[in-house]
Amino acid sequence: NGLDYGEKLGDSDNIIGIVSTVNLLWIFGERSAEIHVNQQNGDDASGSIFGRMSNAFVNFGCGAAGSICKYANTVYWLGRDQTGAIGIFAADSSFQPTRISTRGVETRIQSYSDISDCYSFVYSHNGHSFIIFQFPSGTPTDDQYQVTGATWVYDITNGTWTRRTSWDISTGLSSIWAGNYTTYNFGKVLFGDASTNALYWFNSDKFDNDKPDGTG
Repeated sequence: NGLDYGEKLGDSDNIIGIVSTVNLLWIFGERSAEIHVNQQNGDDASGSIFGRMSNAFVNFGCGAAGSICKYANTVYWLGRDQTGAIGIFAADSSFQPTRISTRGVETRIQSYSDISDCYSFVYSHNGHSFIIFQFPSGTPTDDQYQVTGATWVYDITNGTWTRRTSWDISTGLSSIWAGNYTTYNFGKVLFGDASTNALYWFNSDKFDNDKPDGTG
């Protein structure tokens, strides 16, 4: 009911985002995160359905609400610690965050003028599961051929990082990868385009987008 409430009490930072996994709520602030569990007492006078797990506190906050995603009961996010250092983290039911980004990836991300618009999504293809981290404002300043945004991809299956781009053959310039969220339907991995209303299906043997003859 409308009088039910919850509070983030482990730290006084502002709440950035929330994600649920199993019967838990992960509440991310600017400098920290904490996990709340269903107390099953929503009908009592306290009005609190969820309560903080006292032994589950993460000293890494969230740098972008859209970066929070989950896969197989593990939560992933673009994090920031209390010193301002940036990294990408994962945490499972042990509630212990693991830094999955490399120093090279972090150096790139820290060079972007704005990371607050980062968003992520997950898909699986050819036996691998991937998390896509899109940085619309993350244009590399040292790359004269990259004109807009940046895309970093984490392969959950083997723990490796790659960078993806969409290339315009007419100009020779590349931009943020076109894939924008995904779903699995009709036996295919489907993507919406980040800048148009196009809908793609993923095929790792093709290297051109949206060719009318069906070859790309």
